[in-house]
Amino acid sequence: MYSKITFKVGQQKDEVIQMVKDSGLADKLAMIYIETPANPTNDLIDIQAKKEIAKYFSTKEKEVFRLSTILTSVLCGNIR
Repeated sequence: MYSKITFKVGQQKDEVIQMVKDSGLADKLAMIYIETPANPTNDLIDIQAKKEIAKYFSTKEKEVFRLSTILTSVLCGNIR
């Protein structure tokens, strides 16, 4: 089972870090998943900032994984 914390487009890195801390789940954070440009809004997510957040919560015992999807299905086209 997993818990989900949702950040909004345009939120600053420090805001997201504080949000994770406030959730009480910081020690359980294992992955940050982003899709940019977002489907269907085409919102852009700051990949570098999310990488820095993953590094912030990583420890010697646990590395937080950041997964980025760059091309959406609209841009990739159909698989034939």
